[in-house]
Amino acid sequence: MVASTPDEARRTTERFIRVALKNPKRDDVFEQIRIEASATVSDLKARIEAEYPDHPRRSLITLVYAGKVLRDDGAVLSDVFLGLSAQNNTVVVHMVVKHRDCGCSSRNK
Repeated sequence: MVASTPDEARRTTERFIRVALKNPKRDDVFEQIRIEASATVSDLKARIEAEYPDHPRRSLITLVYAGKVLRDDGAVLSDVFLGLSAQNNTVVVHMVVKHRDCGCSSRNK
């Protein structure tokens, strides 16, 4: 469906947020996640798990936005990323992936 007025076009654009992920372990920026503004932090982690290289488990993902850790997985993204305009609906989120517990013992037998 094509928006017939500029206001409709703006509302359609505002329904989605583009998330650019920065990972300190990687030099690249992964800008492929376009997600509904009504999605939650948990939904974003699920998309990262499905689409990001290496497919990190969502339980191992920590997201940081504007210097704050996004601890509430139930938080709605439009509330988390306040102040986005229709002109700039891209946010940069830093992602840290915790090491997986391999179950290895550090002691030699």
